[in-house]
Amino acid sequence: MRAFRVAIAGIAAIAATLAIPPSISLAAAADPPTAPYDAFTIDGAGNSWLSPAGQSYTVDDSASTFSLTTWNTGLWFQVTGGPLSVDAPILPPTGGTLGVGSYQTAATADADHAMFGLGVGSHGCDQEDGTLNITEYTVDDSGAVTALAATYSVDCDAEVLPVTGEIRWHSTKDYVAATQTPTNGFAFGNLDLGQTSAPKTVTVTATGSQPVHFQTASLGGKSGASFSLGADTCSNATLSYGDTCTVTITAKPVASGALQTDLVIPDDTAAGNRVIPVTATGVVGAAGTYFPLPPTRILDTRNGNGTPAGMLGVGGIIHLQVEGRGGVPANGVSAVVLNVTVTSGTVASFLTVWPEGSARPGVSNIDFPAGWTGANNTTVAIGSGGKVDIYNLTGRVTVIADVIGYYAKDDTNLSTQGVGGQLIPYEPQRLYDTREDAPTGAISGGSWDWFWLDFGELNGHIKALALNITAVNPATAGFLTAWNGQGDPPTGTSTLNYDPHKTVPNMTIVPTSVCHKTDDLPASCEGQTMFAVYNSAGSTDVLIDLFGAYADTTAKGGLRYRPVTPVRITDSRNGQGLNGALGSGATGTVTVPNTVVNNLTESVALNVTAVAPTVDTYLTLYPAGDTRPLSSNLDPAKGTTVANTANIPLGGVPGLYNRFSVYNHTGTINVLADVQGAFDVYPYTAVDGQLPPTDGVSPNTALKKQNDHLVTGIAHGTR
Repeated sequence: MRAFRVAIAGIAAIAATLAIPPSISLAAAADPPTAPYDAFTIDGAGNSWLSPAGQSYTVDDSASTFSLTTWNTGLWFQVTGGPLSVDAPILPPTGGTLGVGSYQTAATADADHAMFGLGVGSHGCDQEDGTLNITEYTVDDSGAVTALAATYSVDCDAEVLPVTGEIRWHSTKDYVAATQTPTNGFAFGNLDLGQTSAPKTVTVTATGSQPVHFQTASLGGKSGASFSLGADTCSNATLSYGDTCTVTITAKPVASGALQTDLVIPDDTAAGNRVIPVTATGVVGAAGTYFPLPPTRILDTRNGNGTPAGMLGVGGIIHLQVEGRGGVPANGVSAVVLNVTVTSGTVASFLTVWPEGSARPGVSNIDFPAGWTGANNTTVAIGSGGKVDIYNLTGRVTVIADVIGYYAKDDTNLSTQGVGGQLIPYEPQRLYDTREDAPTGAISGGSWDWFWLDFGELNGHIKALALNITAVNPATAGFLTAWNGQGDPPTGTSTLNYDPHKTVPNMTIVPTSVCHKTDDLPASCEGQTMFAVYNSAGSTDVLIDLFGAYADTTAKGGLRYRPVTPVRITDSRNGQGLNGALGSGATGTVTVPNTVVNNLTESVALNVTAVAPTVDTYLTLYPAGDTRPLSSNLDPAKGTTVANTANIPLGGVPGLYNRFSVYNHTGTINVLADVQGAFDVYPYTAVDGQLPPTDGVSPNTALKKQNDHLVTGIAHGTR
């Protein structure tokens, strides 16, 4: 057979590298074939070099020349002159003759096997064990063969599945055949876990002299769970020559790595089905993950940073360019986290921050009285041109914004930035209170405290912490800045601003680093998760409450951010969300609308506003149904209106985790709540591809620690 293969290579009109070239166009003739038939069909299988799965071809005498010549004691069937060259030598078993009947075939003829060689283009089979079923074999008076019809099945290249087809030469026997496009199957490429691809369609065409009947398509292969069938017009269809039917398929990876299945369309051809290989690669994508940044000022109306210099006036709007500034990529960003500060307002007013290019929503991000200096953290979706808009209701005010991080929109920056952090929600808990825990008491002006926390196996995998930081009874006006603890405190940015003897909180996302022993840090901190808080002036006590940690994909079941159009869901002044103002020691429950949450939502990003409490008080937000934690989200003074961001896990009952509770410590207070976004369970973990639970319970339950002392050490630094 080696000699035969060389002969084929010399005769073949088409050069091929591994298989029938996919570029070959075998368009069907306009008219169906008529008897006597000259035809050749082949249906590929497996990874055969001759014709792999997905490749099916039919050639007839409309564009090719067919010949059948005597060779040794058998025949040589050839197709030349068209888009596909074929050589098929046939010898009877040793000592026998050819005729109608079934033959076991092998690479060489012997007493028990006929020889059937098959060469297509420049390639033949490495192993020709199989069967040849001759259904028509006629000769004339001289003994010359005048007609041949046969069905073949050949195990090429030691493949488990045989290459099959039909041979016709001057035959009266009809044949059933079909081809499909595309000829090489479907490759969906890289898809994020849980991401549904655009559908792909296979078109099947009847190419035989006799109609072909199809049954319902199915999927086979170990990765079938990552693929789904759509519309199937081939199911129970009977197609005549030239007729077509289609089957669609989509991919949605449930595991990382290479995924493969076969689209199988049963039919009554010699092959018995169409087998179309389908592949995809499941990747852990970046969409919805968080990338912390060193705090960087990108807006200051005092000096023209980010906007022309000058206070923002009545109804004024700043169109702030965010993408491409302060470490934010130029594209591929869904939302940005800003710390927005106001100062020197001429009258009481509020700011609204929203995506450029969309209608201004009826919400507020920071409310302020005249002359007040304060900040609020806000997460806002990126708008057209990579911008966000900032609106001032009335009066004139100085506006400052520091960018501290961003969420990825897609995989645009995956190759350079990798995958960011996924939120691991923790039950709200107080990490530290300098009035009770700190060895040095209040943080003095020009100094800072390092904090290191033990997250166990997640140490080294934590990228940032969602913290509520509160300045309590500061001696003078000043500000706090939180950062990852590496080097000196960043200059020119702030996390929260405070006035003397006021209590001022601000929610923020603080980058972290891994603690290592230095002259200032002890060996006991080695390998733990670290951040630091700097105080600019005077001295102040500091409270730190933990609401979550952003970890890489080592942590299973992390949440990813999904920005939503900002919308007010609570206004106790008119009974929206809460039925009236909250009294002393009262707790109200808010239901988040289903336009915001879905069955994978575990937490929401809120902007919460406390309106004119009758006495100094504090508000605590927490998952409905849970025990109220020893933490606070807002600490409003009597008669003031202040806002703060809160990332709050949701509670409720299984299958309906869509509620949070609001507790008021004392007096009477009205509460507003605006949704900025939602945190959803990433559909599949990056570790083992396991499906998430269907009842809305996060796989992180074991990580949600209530009142555990995660902080294991503090060190004090000063300039």
